[in-house]
Amino acid sequence: MATSRATSPSSSAGSAPFINVCDKELSIDEYHSVYDKVKPISASWKSFAISLRLRITDINIIEASSHGNTISCLQKVLEYWLKKNYDYESHGIPCWRMVCVAVKEGGGNPALANEIAREHPLPATVGVSINVIHSEGMSPGSSGGYNSNDNDILLPLPSADRRDISSFDDAMSPGSGKSNSSTCTDGYG
Repeated sequence: MATSRATSPSSSAGSAPFINVCDKELSIDEYHSVYDKVKPISASWKSFAISLRLRITDINIIEASSHGNTISCLQKVLEYWLKKNYDYESHGIPCWRMVCVAVKEGGGNPALANEIAREHPLPATVGVSINVIHSEGMSPGSSGGYNSNDNDILLPLPSADRRDISSFDDAMSPGSGKSNSSTCTDGYG
């Protein structure tokens, strides 16, 4: 019985997937940035184009129209790729992660691929909020009188890290006439 293994669009079996490399879509506006990085592998432009999943008919057209000039071929490969003139829905959008895989596999230059990966790391996730509830003795999933949802993480706070904040509560109570203008010297804020 034959089995098949699914691979991600940006990597194939035997290659480093470059999972920590930026996967934000590149456009034709980033042509020069990409070209400047991959120019050293121009002699391997055809293998590079295959790794980027360009159609073989397009690769042959590029080769014929460039009369075999490797720099011209590489430039046209990048133009086709950045304009998404390939099956990007099946193989993935143009991104630095895909560049790294193609430079390593098709370009045969793992050192350059690793350099590009270091220069274009996956950005930190922003805009994700998680509600953190500190409640002694509670664990995720316990009801404990709190209506939780999938975004809540309940973390017990060790007793050594707790401090009395009753004076803070008094100061912040409406109508107390007190303000929170004191300077903290205990290292907690």
